[in-house]
Amino acid sequence: MGKPRARGCLWRDVRLDTDLWFIYRVAREGDPVIRAMLEVLAGTWKLAGDPRARATS
Repeated sequence: MGKPRARGCLWRDVRLDTDLWFIYRVAREGDPVIRAMLEVLAGTWKLAGDPRARATS
């Protein structure tokens, strides 16, 4: 029996909304790597000033 094959489907002109969560330990919020990731995410998704882009516990 042959290997199972993956199947996929692509649609043109379709937009899907989803939530993105970047999760890290609060104890590491001062870690330079975490700070750098938060900066990149904020710039990439234009999150600066967005009240939804905040730390929660």
